[in-house]
Amino acid sequence: MLCREDSPRARDEQDAIEEVARRAAVAVGNAQLYEQERRTALTLQRSLLPQRLPTIGGLSFAWRYLPGSTGALVGGDWYDVLPLDDGRVALVVGDVMGHGIQAAATMGQLRASARAHITTDPSPSAVLARLDEAANRLEQGQIATAALAVLDPANARLTLASAGHLPPLLVPPRGEAYYLPVDPGPPLSTGLPEYPQTQTQTTLESGSILLFFTDGLVEDRKRPVDEGMKLLRVAATAAASPDQLCDQSLAALGRLAGHDDDTALLAVMVNTLGPA
Repeated sequence: MLCREDSPRARDEQDAIEEVARRAAVAVGNAQLYEQERRTALTLQRSLLPQRLPTIGGLSFAWRYLPGSTGALVGGDWYDVLPLDDGRVALVVGDVMGHGIQAAATMGQLRASARAHITTDPSPSAVLARLDEAANRLEQGQIATAALAVLDPANARLTLASAGHLPPLLVPPRGEAYYLPVDPGPPLSTGLPEYPQTQTQTTLESGSILLFFTDGLVEDRKRPVDEGMKLLRVAATAAASPDQLCDQSLAALGRLAGHDDDTALLAVMVNTLGPA
């Protein structure tokens, strides 16, 4: 049955069509803004991350940064390697909670603050305490985690501290991979009146590879973090180089095809004549 254009039914149909068109236009506009913000945050974050790592005798590095797949906003993961004046090297991996431009901007501020404090007092636990103070002063007030280590290439001596971050994985030249025992302090920006300072010391065997990573590698909606860490430990055993370790880790945890959360990895191999 045909409806006259000026009939109530025709007007209702026209109103319905216009409403659908309006909602579609809003949805398209929101999607475009969402993607624009994602691209902006990704550009900002990549500009703040190291584009290359320093060349340091006795050490070799590999790193990976994978943003969240399409539809997920960029997060605040970061990594850094900083040579110190006394010949040691600082290794940092961190993760700002949240996503988008704000998380990326907070990451940049924390990375810059960590670099400044490391050069004046290269004690991992002291640096994290200063970083906690800096995080509490930020307007955004976002919680972050970080693992910070100082490694001496001359003797493979490692000093490590953690602010609520997952422990690094050590792949020895022989035997199974294992997580370094570290007593983590609370995450950064939790507002504690006095940040606890604890750190772990160990000597790495020559040929060992140490892997720092963010929780995006081992945790997702379908897999709890404990299960992911077990898979990572098995996959990492017998890795022969930092690059191989990064690639094996991403493949074993299913991160090569994309993931909701961003992921950062930093692997360092000790090639010194340290203790066997």
